[in-house]
Amino acid sequence: MCNRTGPGNGGHVKWAREEREQLRRWVTQVGLETMERWFQGGEYENCIQLAERLLPLDPLDEALHIFLLNATWHVRGELGARHLYRHSAATFIREVGEVPPSLSNLERHWRTLH
Repeated sequence: MCNRTGPGNGGHVKWAREEREQLRRWVTQVGLETMERWFQGGEYENCIQLAERLLPLDPLDEALHIFLLNATWHVRGELGARHLYRHSAATFIREVGEVPPSLSNLERHWRTLH
């Protein structure tokens, strides 16, 4: 049985935190690999659903945002993608003070499509 109040507790907490972080990264990576296959196969709705489930695990993962935005463009069109872009951009601005270049480049690319 774990001693929750003893001096070793800090080590257990650190170990648990590191394990959760590794698991989060692994789940995100598997999700990204899955979305890559789905996206190439035109399964955009599946990409949207998985990205929406994974983003709470890591709301600042640029690749998840990119998959979600591109898949949304295919399923819900330009207006849907632009609405979602504003939400993604606001998340990054709130958390880190700027929109990552990968997202702003995607938005700039959309402007060239007209």
